[in-house]
Amino acid sequence: MTKKLLFLSYCMVTTCLFSFQTLKAQLSAGFTAKECITEVYRQGFDSTDELTAWTLTPGNISSKTWKLANPRSYAIPDFSTINAGSKYSLAIEYDTKPNQNEKMISPSFSIGDHYACSFYACFDGVYVLFANFTVDVEIISSGEKTRLLDAHAWSDTTGHERPKWLKFDMDLAGYAGKEVRFIFTYSGINGDDVLVDDFCITQKSAGENAQATIAEGASVHFEDLSTGEPTEWLWEFEEGTPSTSTLQHPVVQYNKAGLYKVKLTAKKGGESSSITKSNFVHVQGVAPVAVLSLPEEGYLSPYAGIFIPRDQLVTFKDASKNVPTSWKWELPGANAEISQEQHPKVKYANNGTYNLKLTVSNNQGSDVVDYENIIQVGGDQEIWNIGMDETKDIGSISLSWYGYYGGSNFLGMTAYGEYFKKPLVPGSISEVSVYFDQVNTVSPDSLVFVTIAGKNAEGLPGDILATSEAIMVKDLKYNPATLLPTSFKFASPVNITDEFFVIVNGIPNCEDEDTYETDEVVIAAVKRSELQKSTCYVYMEEYDEDYMPTGLFKWYEQNEEYTSFAIAPRFTYKDTYTELPEVQKRSTDAICPTLVNDQLSFYEPEKIQSVAIYSLNGKQVYRSESGQSINTSSFSEGFYIIRATGEDKVSVQKIKIAR
Repeated sequence: MTKKLLFLSYCMVTTCLFSFQTLKAQLSAGFTAKECITEVYRQGFDSTDELTAWTLTPGNISSKTWKLANPRSYAIPDFSTINAGSKYSLAIEYDTKPNQNEKMISPSFSIGDHYACSFYACFDGVYVLFANFTVDVEIISSGEKTRLLDAHAWSDTTGHERPKWLKFDMDLAGYAGKEVRFIFTYSGINGDDVLVDDFCITQKSAGENAQATIAEGASVHFEDLSTGEPTEWLWEFEEGTPSTSTLQHPVVQYNKAGLYKVKLTAKKGGESSSITKSNFVHVQGVAPVAVLSLPEEGYLSPYAGIFIPRDQLVTFKDASKNVPTSWKWELPGANAEISQEQHPKVKYANNGTYNLKLTVSNNQGSDVVDYENIIQVGGDQEIWNIGMDETKDIGSISLSWYGYYGGSNFLGMTAYGEYFKKPLVPGSISEVSVYFDQVNTVSPDSLVFVTIAGKNAEGLPGDILATSEAIMVKDLKYNPATLLPTSFKFASPVNITDEFFVIVNGIPNCEDEDTYETDEVVIAAVKRSELQKSTCYVYMEEYDEDYMPTGLFKWYEQNEEYTSFAIAPRFTYKDTYTELPEVQKRSTDAICPTLVNDQLSFYEPEKIQSVAIYSLNGKQVYRSESGQSINTSSFSEGFYIIRATGEDKVSVQKIKIAR
């Protein structure tokens, strides 16, 4: 009996193992998509009303704790560059004396299956050594805490240094069925500012009724969930681009509103399995948002959106969102003043300043962008590499205790260059405007000057074409409320036929032995947060493998971060045969506006007949038929152009509004 029972037991175990292996190897197709996500909770940190369920636990020593604010540094963009609807972020300023231990605690959440959380954070990867930022999740019933993020440890592992916005995604699968809360903690002394935004809890759905919902023109990120270890995949996407794919996890774009089916066939050897999900993709129709790109052939300008020569073809590009299906360009002064093309190519026969209008439409609606005096054809104008939408971000770029990039520093940087592309037609430069963001100095008699250089075989500044007059540091111009240029003039116009560099030389870096104050002379710049153009170069002392200075200097391209200096040569296109309208001429007499407590006032207002204020994209935001003071409290932060008309002249000046 014993042997028989043992034999029967062996047969049963063998059968079970065989059945398990057969079940494990069985091929079964399945899929979901990243967009099959339901947003359970979102906190944008944009108003105190939103934070009523959150609890602030300050350390009771430092006066600096969590609050709603925007970045204090020009080098860090507002979170609105990531989420256009953002007004503020959850922020904390560092303290230099009392120890900070500041906690912001979320309300409680019941965590379900397939939950996750995400948030953005901005912190300095070096200074978290002194004051760390952590995020914990706490199970309320037991008080057990788990650390989701330790900023110091994370920075040490990834090599993160300078502050920038970072997104963190956390899986909450281990907390399904539990009640939890999240704790943001800033703890330490003499660290750096920290910001947090867009805290979100989501649930991924892979069930039978899951649906990927997107807007027209967006993409679905498909995820293969097939079992049985398939080796081949064939996807079929109704109305998708592409319509088929053999990738395991394809990304597919949908450009037309509707409900669409998806089919997946998974294969392994001679075995295959298919699944079809009807109405899996839900594409929602959205009215377009009109956006355009100015011709890349021209130069950007502080005073005009784009600066181009006459009789040269340039391309206006549609960059509108939400899939427009029709376009109407209005281009007064061009050879085709009305165009229905998406990306029209036109040219202008006459010098002057021109308006621009684009109307885009689809079956959900239409939208318009309308600019005044945004195009300047021919003549002379200041040019730079800063876009219309970037002017609000112009400022100093700090290198912490090493000084400033583009200014006084302790890293052996002695000159700064700004690259400019080849002009469409030859021209000349008569002077260069350099916009400084700081001019604090202990070396008032030091001389700063500008050179124009060509481009060498390595793509770096090469032969010097001309050198400007020198200006003492004490005579450099700066006003915190107004973007004032310091003009460096040349003895005669510098002919330009190819790519070139404008180089600022002589910025001092000294320390007063009695007061320990140092030079802080800084060229204004824009530091971009995403992969975009960088036009900055620096002349810097080389270091050996032991990080010791060699005494040798060379040019380096700024290719780690994306930066442009507020350096603007005055460029004149050749073959300019007509005068520009009077409104484009710059009077040598500044209107000298002053901005105090949101009130903009003018010098000798009785001599002003009218005032017009434009944003740098050419939109008129204010007009008055007198020189009376103007309340700017409703103006957004950024730079504006003020045109004041008197009896016999027009005076033009830029002003900066910052709060």
